[in-house]
Amino acid sequence: DKVLTDLGFELRDLDSKEKERLDKDGVRVVSIYNESKIAKTNMDPGYIITTANGKKISDVDQLIKILEKGKGKIYLNGFYENYSGEWPYTFSL
Repeated sequence: DKVLTDLGFELRDLDSKEKERLDKDGVRVVSIYNESKIAKTNMDPGYIITTANGKKISDVDQLIKILEKGKGKIYLNGFYENYSGEWPYTFSL
């Protein structure tokens, strides 16, 4: 999708096994383009986005809609499977 390409990352929905194992909904960051807005946040592939601007995210389409309508700052929250705690990231559209 254009908004994801412009920001510089590829995402995919969590599959049913991941949702069961993690006991959460979200979308996984598959890859991040060098020198992109997302790369500048220091986000790493494997990050699982659970909320965007405070709204729960359960699939990529949901996140795309928020990004397409968004203005100004976007706040993503989520986690990495092998690290404790939540990891917030912020960028401007």
